[in-house]
Parts: sequence; C-alpha cells; structure tokens
Amino acid sequence: MKKYQEFFVKILQQIFTKCVYFISETKKHLSRIKKFNTIARHPTSEPEEPLLPNSGKKLLLYGVLTGVASTLVIVSLVFIFIAKNNISNEQQIMPPSKQTQNSFKQSKNSEKEVKNQRIEEKKFDITNFIDETQDYKGYRIRGLFLVDTSIFQSKGDSLRYYVGRDVGFIFYHNDRTHITIHIPEGLSVPNAGYSDKLVVEFICKEGNLHRGNEAISIIRPPEK
Repeated sequence: MKKYQEFFVKILQQIFTKCVYFISETKKHLSRIKKFNTIARHPTSEPEEPLLPNSGKKLLLYGVLTGVASTLVIVSLVFIFIAKNNISNEQQIMPPSKQTQNSFKQSKNSEKEVKNQRIEEKKFDITNFIDETQDYKGYRIRGLFLVDTSIFQSKGDSLRYYVGRDVGFIFYHNDRTHITIHIPEGLSVPNAGYSDKLVVEFICKEGNLHRGNEAISIIRPPEK
C-alpha cells in the first residue's frame, strides 16, 4: 500500500510540473497577442517577432486551457498533501519494540502477582486438605512437597523444562497422597528434579487435588 501511495505522489508531482509549465507558456502567448494589439493600434511599430494568425481564437482556447491547468494544479496539490499525510501516518504506526513488549509482559505479570496476593491464604492442614479439599477452593495454599514426576537430572532433565505443564507432587509429610499442580508460563522455578523437596505456593481454584491447582511460587526450602 505504501509503495502505491508513493508512486501516486510522484505522478501528481509530474502533473503539477507540467501544468505549471503550460501556464507559463500560456502567459508568454498572451504577451505576444498583447504586442499584436499594440501594433494594430500603432502601425508604425514593427513587431520584434512573427505573429501567429487567428490570435482571437487562440486566446480563447488558451484561456480555457489555462483554467483547466489551474484546476489540475489545485487538485494535484490537494492529493499530494493527502497522500503524504497517509504515508506519514503509516510510518508512525509501527509494531511495538521488544522493549515495549517486555515492559507490557512485566506489567501484566506484576498485575497477576498483586491479584494473587489479594487471594486469602488458608491455614494449611494436610489431613484436612486431603479429606476436605473442596473447602479450600479459591484459597492460596503453601506447603512442603516432593517432586513426583519422572524428572531425572542425570539425564539432563529439569523442572524448568516443565513450565507451562502439569507436574505431580506428593506431600512431604504424607507421601501416600499425590497432587497435580500446573506451572504457568513465566514462573521462575528452581533447577529441581525427581524427589527434590520444594516449598510450593499455589491457588486451589476448583477444590480438587488433580485439577485447577496453579502454582504462584516454587522455591527450595531455606537451609537450616
């Protein structure tokens, strides 16, 4: 679209140049006709250059053509102005830079963190949570867990590769009960593997052990 607009501007500029040239030539011809009339009134004067016949008709023709040329000049100027403005506007509408996109992502993540902090944290009791999981729906839960997904660091695997996926955990103080927690995109997680002990904070969105649990923080427990 931009190339067509630039081409259109060039054409209009050429038309404008031709019209200006034509008006200039018309003025020259009118000047010659004026000299002819002067000579007609004063026969003793001699013309400096040969005169054209049918000057009256040509004067009328040149007058009409001059009006047309003037109109074309005005129209060309208007279209050049409009086309250049459109090109300028298109140049201003550019895709956001990577820095802007990163700032937007950071702002979005910050809003998400603030929203998560506003969710009430429920006192965590393992036995009660397992038996009455539905009572924890909509609450933030924080506890100590062991990674129960086959993530073997000896094979070059890591929990970091599971960002955006569901990961299985077991309760540190009750290794018979499993829970599935989703690790959302953009969440920072440690370079952990199978059976590693981690402090996981998540939102229990559905009151269910195996769905609707979204992590908001995964860190290693502080060393004693």
